[in-house]
Amino acid sequence: MYYFMKYIIFYLFLLFTNLFFILCEDDESTVENVNILNPSNNKQKRMIMSLFIAFLAPVIIFGVVYKINKNKVKNMNNAVENNKNINNHKSDNIPKSKTFGSSKEVVDICRTKWQKNMMAKVAENSCCLLYDYISKLHNEYIESKKDERNNNNVDDESSDDSGIKDWGSILDAGTGNHSIDWLLKCPRQSLAAITGDKKYNDVILKNFGDRLQETDELVLGNWLDKDLLKGRQFDFVIADYLLGAIEAYSPYFQDLLFDRLYPHVKERLYVVGLEPFPDHTSSKQGQFIIQIAKLRDSCIMLAGDRCNREYPLEYVTRQLKRSNFKIDAVACFESNYSKEYLLKQIQVAESKVKKFAHVGLQIEMVEYISAVKHQINQYKWPFGFGNDYVVAASKV
Repeated sequence: MYYFMKYIIFYLFLLFTNLFFILCEDDESTVENVNILNPSNNKQKRMIMSLFIAFLAPVIIFGVVYKINKNKVKNMNNAVENNKNINNHKSDNIPKSKTFGSSKEVVDICRTKWQKNMMAKVAENSCCLLYDYISKLHNEYIESKKDERNNNNVDDESSDDSGIKDWGSILDAGTGNHSIDWLLKCPRQSLAAITGDKKYNDVILKNFGDRLQETDELVLGNWLDKDLLKGRQFDFVIADYLLGAIEAYSPYFQDLLFDRLYPHVKERLYVVGLEPFPDHTSSKQGQFIIQIAKLRDSCIMLAGDRCNREYPLEYVTRQLKRSNFKIDAVACFESNYSKEYLLKQIQVAESKVKKFAHVGLQIEMVEYISAVKHQINQYKWPFGFGNDYVVAASKV
C-alpha cells in the first residue's frame, strides 16, 4: 500500500501541474460550459483527456503494484516453505549406506541412532555403533582379501587359529579418548596415535598408558610437518573427526588433509565426521541444540581460540576422490543428543568466559549461559538431531 500511495501522489502532482499550465495558457479559448461529449476547443479537449487519465491511471497503477507485491509475497512464502522442507527432510536426503565396486552392501545398522558421550554398549569390546560399523566393514574387507589370496594360492596371515582377524598396523590420524579406547581393544600388530595438543597427549598417556603394547606409540605432531611419519604405511588408517578438528591446529589445511594421508594408507582409510548443523530448523528442540553449539563456538572465539569446523559428507567424498581414493562404502547415523552431552558443551563455553578481554562482556555472557542452562530443563532428553557419517575408502 505504501508503494501504491507513493505512485498515486506522484501521478496527481503531474496531473495538476498539467492542468495548471493548460489553464494558464494565454489564448482566446475558454473553459466555461465544457461539454464532455462535444468539447468546443482544444483547451477543453485537453482538460477532458487529463480528467479521463486522472481516473484511469490510478486503476492501472494499483493493478500493476498489486500484482508485483502479490508475486513478492508468493515468492517469500515459497522460500519459507522450501526452507522448512529442507530442514524437515535433511536427514532423508543424505545417502543411507552405499558401496561402490563391491557386490556386498552394508545396510544392517545404517542410520542407527546413537548417543554422544553416553554411547550404549552393544558388544563387550564396543565403544559405539560407528566403531561397530567400521569393525564390521573392515573385517569384511580383510575376509575379501583373504579370499583373493586363497584363490591365488598365497598364505594368509591376517587371522590366527581362533579366527580373530588381525588388523595389522593401525594409524589413528587424530586420536582422542574415544578412538584410542576402541583401537586398543582391536587385534593389531602396532598402533600409532597422533595428536597435535601437548596437554591432550599427556591426558591420553595418563588414561591409556598402561594399555599400550610395546609396538604402540603416542606421537605428538602436526600434519603440516612433512617429516611426520615419513616413509611409513599402515594397514588401517582412521581420521576420527579429524577434518573438523584441524581448524584449531592447522587452519586452511582441510582440502589437503587426504593428500597428506594418502602415502601412509596401505589398505583402507576410514573417515568419521559430523554433518554441519543448519542455521535454522523447524524443530524447536533442534534449534536449541544449534543455539548451544553457537554459544560454545562464540565463547571459544571470543576467548581468542579457534573452534572446530565440520564439513558435510559431500565435501569429504569429493575431496577423497580428488586425492585418488576410491569410495568403498558410506553410512550415516542419526545423532541422539543427551542432556549430559549438552551440559558438557555449556561447560566448555563457561571455561572460556574468563579469557574474554572485556569484563562487561564476561558478566553478560555468564548471565546468558545461566539462562541457557536453565532452559535445557524445559526439554525431554535425549533428542535425535543431525547426522554423523562414516566413509570407507581405498587407494585407486
